[in-house]
Amino acid sequence: MGKVITVAYERILYPPFKMLAWVRYPSQPRRFGTHVHDDFQTVIVLSGTLSFTAASVTTTATAGDMLVVPPEMLHESASSDACQAIQLLHSPMTLQLYGELFPLFGQQNELIRKITLPTEDSTALCHAIIDELQTPSAMSSVNLHAALMELFVTAARHLPPPTGSDLYSEQAVQRAIRYIEKHYMEKITLTDLAAQCNLSVSRFAHLFRRCTGQTPMHYIIERKLVQAEILLGFSDNSMSQIAEKLGFSSIHYFSRSFKIHKHLSPLVFRRLSRGQPD
Repeated sequence: MGKVITVAYERILYPPFKMLAWVRYPSQPRRFGTHVHDDFQTVIVLSGTLSFTAASVTTTATAGDMLVVPPEMLHESASSDACQAIQLLHSPMTLQLYGELFPLFGQQNELIRKITLPTEDSTALCHAIIDELQTPSAMSSVNLHAALMELFVTAARHLPPPTGSDLYSEQAVQRAIRYIEKHYMEKITLTDLAAQCNLSVSRFAHLFRRCTGQTPMHYIIERKLVQAEILLGFSDNSMSQIAEKLGFSSIHYFSRSFKIHKHLSPLVFRRLSRGQPD
């Protein structure tokens, strides 16, 4: 029986990407055991046929198809003929940082998603990715990041629009997010957000978490901290001024929140962002 040949990228990938490989499967049918990933798994099929099964639903992909498997989804895969694919693992692409890429690459969907990419554009990008994998150069990480992001944008543009209850949920959450964008420097409660969507607090919290993978309060803190990074890096505001400006109840709460979410203190972040020694 033939072997699966994998060419993995061994250098550092820029966020949100964590692992990238070009995989060639043998001509004989192969099944791969049930497993789960902590991150999103995205597969672009270049030739042949791959199938993924999760929750008793099998999704089959051929050349030009992209499959997106959410984190923590128990699944198995199989190849039915000689095929090639680009496989990658990446962190969830959050709404705060990646905007319109979030529904496909950040939202905790219940099923594996399949998108058929336009052949000409996607083929050229995939070939460029394989070239970088085979002969990495000084700028390979940058080129790979650019090519992968372009592939993801292409996929998001070809994602069918939501309908029915999915559309209702997305519209409600978008209203809440617009409200957060206008008022994130103020104190916002769950009641405030639920009222914007004409929903009960419990129903709103459930929809928000289902659509974003985060609680509303976690989302608000993350939004505040994105602005905090800007102020720390590009303003002369003191820690107390930044904490007050962003609506934190105290500098201690601000510092603790920053360290929990960013894994370093605001002071260390400011020094590093300005090229100063820690």
